[in-house]
Amino acid sequence: MQTEENGAAVVPLMRCPEFTQRLLRPDADGAARLDDSCDDVLYVVSGRGRVTVGGENRDLELGNAVFVARGTAWSIDAADDLRLLSVLVEDPLPADASHAVIGTGER
Repeated sequence: MQTEENGAAVVPLMRCPEFTQRLLRPDADGAARLDDSCDDVLYVVSGRGRVTVGGENRDLELGNAVFVARGTAWSIDAADDLRLLSVLVEDPLPADASHAVIGTGER
């Protein structure tokens, strides 16, 4: 298991030229994360938590997904056994929207 710069646990799953998949076990430290080179899709695979993306706060639970456009700051503000599948998308070009949170059952 690897760690992010802030010490949160990271398990690399798959890497290809277009994207990287990893499993995150984030700490609820409120530390801002930001990636200027990749969009990030975060999918809750277990636990609960709270995320701030682009200044917007949302609760997280199993099945929720969060889109974070490259260059957008995000942080985990609360985590109860939270596990996230992270897909870092290097291609296509940056999205027009800064972020989107998709709840269970929404399309």
